[in-house]
Amino acid sequence: LLEPNRLFPKRHQSTLPCYMGDQLIQGDMRPAGLYFIKIHKCASTTSATIATNIARRHALKRNESICRVTKNGFFFKNDRNACKVAFAHNHASEIPYLKKRSKSKTLLWTFIRDPTSRFISWFYHVEVSREGKSERELVSQAKIARSDFMYEFTQLDRRTRIRHYDRESLNMSHRLNVTNEMIQAVLDQYDFIGLTERFHESSVVMKILWGLDFGNLLYMNSKRSGSESDSFDNKCVKLRKSNVSSTEQLYFQSSHWKSKVKGDEMFHAAVNRSLDLTINRVIGKKFFDVQLSAYENLLKRAQDHCMPSTIFPCDKSKNITRRLRRIDHRPSFKKVANHHKFDVGTNSTEEKIQMDTDMYGPCKPCYLRDIGCGFKCLDDFYARESF
Repeated sequence: LLEPNRLFPKRHQSTLPCYMGDQLIQGDMRPAGLYFIKIHKCASTTSATIATNIARRHALKRNESICRVTKNGFFFKNDRNACKVAFAHNHASEIPYLKKRSKSKTLLWTFIRDPTSRFISWFYHVEVSREGKSERELVSQAKIARSDFMYEFTQLDRRTRIRHYDRESLNMSHRLNVTNEMIQAVLDQYDFIGLTERFHESSVVMKILWGLDFGNLLYMNSKRSGSESDSFDNKCVKLRKSNVSSTEQLYFQSSHWKSKVKGDEMFHAAVNRSLDLTINRVIGKKFFDVQLSAYENLLKRAQDHCMPSTIFPCDKSKNITRRLRRIDHRPSFKKVANHHKFDVGTNSTEEKIQMDTDMYGPCKPCYLRDIGCGFKCLDDFYARESF
């Protein structure tokens, strides 16, 4: 069987789509702007930080003034002066018209992760840390988990989701052919797909392919085991570290679990192949290695420099008192003629939590919740380094 793969294409920064505020493309219902598909527990917070960095810094290069980033429905934008960037925990197929996108007017990317590692991380983060469930429920939750979650999440067309196939009626050869064909279709639809396990490598590939500078890739790690994270029910919770027993490990090695994640494992392998091919054939391994080393060195120095002054939403060590207020944010989809003004609903528990920012001056310490914390310090650090 032909293994799915793709050489992710180069795209110069001058061709990156940047649409300001409510700028429209007259007579065109297709999406415009930057679209990051934010999959649960695939470094989604860090990736959302980088996505917003790109929107801000790309707008700055267009001589736009940026300070405050707010949330307007599904789009993050700085009033009318930042490039549109969309991300939320929604299936790609739930974004109106995305499957008909113009590739010259949009940039579409995502990150995926080993499916077993992703599920365990999700269970401990959401079910244990936030919902207070027992760690002993890991296997019972795994048994009722959706099959091929990431694979389905990235589909642009609901009709092509793998769950619509009657797997029990397909022989193994037919099933693999169908899955390979669909994985190849996803690879071809996206401008880039990275791997959480190879996050720095994937980020540097994006940087080179899209003509970005390293300032776009700087971030502070806001979610660490043992730290506290803001919750969607207006309280801070301590993140519990994954602790999988040997008995539970046996289940994740079983045929029952493997059949659930077969498509995701093949998807993950295809992206891994594509990264290697892109590095070796499009970028060049020697040049890539130099860029990766430079990035990791810069990132460490930037994080060391900015950690003392970075304020996370639930960081008690900084002795900052916060007033969090919960705002329900559950509108339903409204497909209207002006697609840039649609209301985005979520079937997830996504809600908007706003932080009182009077004590911080004109710029927030984070873009939103724990996304982009310390961005101002990182910007200043990179400006001094690049100068």
